[in-house]
Amino acid sequence: MDTEQPKDSARQAQQDEYPYKLRLYVAGNHMKSQLAFDNLKMICSKYLAQKCHIEIYRPYKKPKPC
Repeated sequence: MDTEQPKDSARQAQQDEYPYKLRLYVAGNHMKSQLAFDNLKMICSKYLAQKCHIEIYRPYKKPKPC
C-alpha cells in the first residue's frame, strides 16, 4: 500500500529534477549581488547541466526561489 502523500511526491519530483540546491546569501539589491547571482547561474549551466535550484536568501527577508 502506497502511503506517500502528494506533498512528499511533489518534493521528491523537485529533488529528482534539481539534485543540487544552492543558496546565495545577499545583503541588498546591489550590482555585486546581481553579479554573484549571474556568476552562480553560469556555473550551474556550465558544470551542473542546469540541474540546480538557486535560492536567494536575504538575511532580513524570507528566502525567495529563483
